[in-house]
Amino acid sequence: MTPKHPGEMIAEYVNSQGLNKTELVKRLGLARVNFYALMRGDLRVTPKWAVALEKELGFDAEQMLEAQAEYDLWKARVALQEYRAEQPVPQSKQMSFAMA
Repeated sequence: MTPKHPGEMIAEYVNSQGLNKTELVKRLGLARVNFYALMRGDLRVTPKWAVALEKELGFDAEQMLEAQAEYDLWKARVALQEYRAEQPVPQSKQMSFAMA
């Protein structure tokens, strides 16, 4: 199962509450472009952002960082599987099924 990027959760909350994003960005003290990139999942939730989101939106900072770590771990596992799938199996590692 694909975990949600924390930014997706933030975007869902902000949109469901009808919050003014421009005002929220000012209150969070984040660059607007970075906030939108975070909501798209292009940027990671950092401890600084987690604390700001906790203060302004009531998100638990530790849970946000745990969700980010879970997402990062999932991405690393997927990347490793894709890498392994692209690598040829060395001749010495291939099994021989020749009939005797």
